[in-house]
Amino acid sequence: MKFKAKIQQGLWSLECFGLSPGKLALRFLNGTSPRILCTSIPKAGTNLAIRVLCLHQRLYRRFKRTMDDRNVISDDHLKSILASTKQGQVLSSHLRFSETRARLIAEMGIKHIFIIRDPRDVVISTPHYILREKNNHLFPLFSKCKNIREAIKFAIVGNEEYGLQSVGDRFLASSGWGQKSETMTLRFEDLVGIEGGGEEQSRHRAIETCFEYLDLEPLNAERKERIFSRETRTFRVGQIRQWETIFD
Repeated sequence: MKFKAKIQQGLWSLECFGLSPGKLALRFLNGTSPRILCTSIPKAGTNLAIRVLCLHQRLYRRFKRTMDDRNVISDDHLKSILASTKQGQVLSSHLRFSETRARLIAEMGIKHIFIIRDPRDVVISTPHYILREKNNHLFPLFSKCKNIREAIKFAIVGNEEYGLQSVGDRFLASSGWGQKSETMTLRFEDLVGIEGGGEEQSRHRAIETCFEYLDLEPLNAERKERIFSRETRTFRVGQIRQWETIFD
């Protein structure tokens, strides 16, 4: 089963990055597709949104790490990245909001999607993810915790020594994205569908609205069935309202 999962992850990576046989032509014949930036707070559902987008036959993810305030060193740097993004490519981002960044994205004709999620589930997901990633700069902080309860508390209140903001400050730093008319906001809770504890009707509406915003034809039924998947490295449980089983 573990071997099968790795095979599935590999096949998805090829499709996601436009290297599958059905998508290779996109790199040369994709002049009318939108260029897309997908932004969220970490663990708020970026990978789920990227999956929805890259399941579309005309979209694929660019070979670039998720952008954040540590690896995008200036507004000019962001501008150069956006300018070099090709039609049909999708960028992933955890960038905090600024008026300059919002203006750049709009002026360069980038379609911008902002993903939001219940903050209580974000703080549940954060330590579980970090404790699996030894190269993460926050791993030393969370690995010192006596138990998952203490780790969740760090995710809530933050830690200045390690540069970890409180969850409130993290959400406030990005909330401006959701107030811009040029940006479309998607809720994680709407995208997960019944497999993730949500509603299929809500997922259907969210996906239809998303591709209308992108001026693309909707996903077909076969591709919609593939949205909820364990084929990504960061997947844990993919369920909404996990906080209800953990918070006292």
